[in-house]
Amino acid sequence: MFEELVEKMLAMETTKHDLKIEPLSNHTNSISIIAKFHFAQWKELTGASTEKKYAMMLNKFASTESIPTTLVAVRDNELIGSVNLIDCDMEIRSELYPWLAQLFVVPKERKKGIRSSLVSAVVERCQRLGLKALYLYTSRTLPEFYKGLGWVEREKVNYKGKERIVMEIQFPI
Repeated sequence: MFEELVEKMLAMETTKHDLKIEPLSNHTNSISIIAKFHFAQWKELTGASTEKKYAMMLNKFASTESIPTTLVAVRDNELIGSVNLIDCDMEIRSELYPWLAQLFVVPKERKKGIRSSLVSAVVERCQRLGLKALYLYTSRTLPEFYKGLGWVEREKVNYKGKERIVMEIQFPI
């Protein structure tokens, strides 16, 4: 049992060392794949009415290093995850800026620390941009994941017919 746990931990560590988090601009050939994954998961919550329109949004995100932008997780030139950093992800809280959105890791790569790496990369990007805070909304069991990374619950709201939890992380100035 202990040996299995050690092997699993070593495999996770190796996975993290091989992982690269890069801007989507370095992987524009992955836009259609990301659009397919994201739109299948979130539909109109992506901010687009169709997968094709969402791919067009991602193409714009790939042309900037600030906001909005998309970061991708790759290992051995294979796309394994992505996350968006956008102006606003919740119209009823448009005063909050910016937002982490569409955090996605392909199913076979989950539970290997990739989500945490993507979130950390977005947080670091915001800090480099001199921002004071970052926001997201989520539901179900994910608030605990984000709390483990230093996020705090800001409020609960009804948004698009469901209870959502708005979370934030503040940056030291």
